[in-house]
Amino acid sequence: VTRDTSGMHGVVELSDPTLPSREITVKFLFSAKTNEKFRKRIDELKNLVYRPQKPLRFTDEDYFYRATLTELEVPEEEKNTLVCNLHFLCSDPFKYGEEKRSVIKTADGSDSTIVTLFAGQADGFEYNPSTVEAQPIFEVEFQDSTDEFTIEHKESNRHLTVVYDFEEGDKLTLNATNRRVQINGETRMQTLTLSSEWFNLVGGDNTFDITDDAANITLRYRMRWM
Repeated sequence: VTRDTSGMHGVVELSDPTLPSREITVKFLFSAKTNEKFRKRIDELKNLVYRPQKPLRFTDEDYFYRATLTELEVPEEEKNTLVCNLHFLCSDPFKYGEEKRSVIKTADGSDSTIVTLFAGQADGFEYNPSTVEAQPIFEVEFQDSTDEFTIEHKESNRHLTVVYDFEEGDKLTLNATNRRVQINGETRMQTLTLSSEWFNLVGGDNTFDITDDAANITLRYRMRWM
């Protein structure tokens, strides 16, 4: 992505451009044995239009889009077999892989098995094979009491700190996809300190510094591609 600048030869390349929305058109063959069945099927398809951000998958790809069906294009009805078009809008331009889940820390401080391309890495380590940042969800289950929990992402130099009187069995969720803090299923945004900054997983290595060994921590995320 570039930008014209007055008085300068050429253009300026933007280092961190935003991506536009994505539009996808799917052509398909539509048929029915009778006119009545044909019209019924068309009406059923029309009921799907404008349902927002549903997974759109193709059989020859391992990822999906979050798409809204915006238009069903049907030619004039002359016979019961027609070539039609479905038009989808992806306001989120990325395509997503299946969810990955990794234990990045255990309460006893022992090494964890990381379910990634590089399995069996050390505690507090995760590898994102995509070149696009991914949004993490941390699920924390406390095995001991503590009044503060901090997880620092070394690559971005950002951290999330939650101040709360945690007891054994309490569950904390830090969700970067909607930037929400939940404790035992209830939203508790006031427990997140002002110095906290949400972060994404970078492409490649991701290293975390975690305050203590009071909890088991599971990381969930979906890899994204352009």
